[in-house]
Amino acid sequence: MKRRAFNKILLRVCLVFCTALWAKDAFSQSTIASVQNKVSLLLAHDNLREADSLFTAFDLSRAMGNGDLIRWMRIKGTLGQYGQAARLACMALDKDPKYGPMAQYQFGEVIKEAKIDTIRAVLNAYCLCAVGGGCRDTLGFKQWISGTYDRFGLYDEEVDALVSLDSKNYPSARELLETARQRFSQRLFSYVVRPAKQAFARSATASQKALCALLLYQSYAQTEKNDSAAMWLARVPLAQEPYKAEAAAFFQRSRYLAKADSLIKTLSPSLMRDTLTIRQMLFIGDVQGAADAAERTFRARGGDKGDGNEALLWRIRTLIFSGAVGAALPLLDSINFTPSMNGAEEVLSDKYAIFMVQAAPAAWKDFGSLRYASWAQRPDIALRALGSPELENCPANVKELLIIDGAKTLAAGKLYFEARTVLERVGLAAATAERRYYYAEALLNTGAPEEARHVLEELLMKYPGDVFSEKARIVLLRLQNKI
Repeated sequence: MKRRAFNKILLRVCLVFCTALWAKDAFSQSTIASVQNKVSLLLAHDNLREADSLFTAFDLSRAMGNGDLIRWMRIKGTLGQYGQAARLACMALDKDPKYGPMAQYQFGEVIKEAKIDTIRAVLNAYCLCAVGGGCRDTLGFKQWISGTYDRFGLYDEEVDALVSLDSKNYPSARELLETARQRFSQRLFSYVVRPAKQAFARSATASQKALCALLLYQSYAQTEKNDSAAMWLARVPLAQEPYKAEAAAFFQRSRYLAKADSLIKTLSPSLMRDTLTIRQMLFIGDVQGAADAAERTFRARGGDKGDGNEALLWRIRTLIFSGAVGAALPLLDSINFTPSMNGAEEVLSDKYAIFMVQAAPAAWKDFGSLRYASWAQRPDIALRALGSPELENCPANVKELLIIDGAKTLAAGKLYFEARTVLERVGLAAATAERRYYYAEALLNTGAPEEARHVLEELLMKYPGDVFSEKARIVLLRLQNKI
């Protein structure tokens, strides 16, 4: 009854004010104030639809200040009317540009609950409206729209916006390059190409163009598009030592070892050249030669504050690869470790693995071969090490570690059937959560989704708090969505 009485009062109020639409002076200040008071009362009682109806019936947007426009925008968002929210956000920007950042922040919060296709559409509409309205703070708007598209993972739309906002007075080269760098740091290599190419075309300085070319060739290299990578590498100024060293590392990863060797020989004496020489030996398969070279480098540079840790890391790495686990262990304990250091994750992984295998010297050679195979991306070496007779005589925990290491390298080389065979060698009854997870992946990639589902479900039941349970849950959801 109370609700019905309230609606009758609201209808009377609407009729009175609608009559004012034909009045010569339209709405007076007192009328606007009265409506605003009634809207506040409605909002206080969570009557959003009635408040929205009042705003609409009296077309108050023309007379509203930015505060009221933003309040109405939030109502539209709560009601799921995201297109109307975008219109009001644009109106607020047009009415008083200095309130633009506030309106934009609120608009971003309003649309965050919408579906991604809706977010894409309303952001595009808002962008067109804001630019068409002659947005005065172009630089600020570019930063906001770029960050908002990034927030929602709309990477192509982010590039489109930056390109559309590019002008002589407000060029977008710097923002496009920064976008490419950010995607690269997130390892989203396929999303680096567009912004980097657009930045390259717009860059006015040689150094900026070199950075764009460098990002492009690295991204193409990471996605194994070596022809495209080599084309962009040709645009990097190799006369400069850092670029030359980066190019040598790229040729090593791409197995163009003769090209890498010719570049390394032209580098000035430095730790950079030493480490590239060690890498070269590893890539050609001379593991012992690399260990000897790393020892020489460590003796020459190990005491240097800037180069000491890097030289020590290479010494440890090559000792492990050569199977000299006993010699690597005290060096690992002496390293000046920080979580942000280069190779921090590798150091932690090695410490854990060596702690496991130190009591099984017979497994050291195979352990080193498997670590080397993973680093060099050589699944053939991993497969050979996994066939070693010493592996069968290892303690159970050591065997588990080696099998998982080897299977991951095989899977990375797309040898899924071989990875599945290795993981099936030991029954699943005592398998860790990690081995179960990688076994499920191997099953999925060898055409056995139902078996994979069963393994993942068992993993969840047996190891509910394990990190691999979370990964398993994600894979199961993905499988469910494919049905």
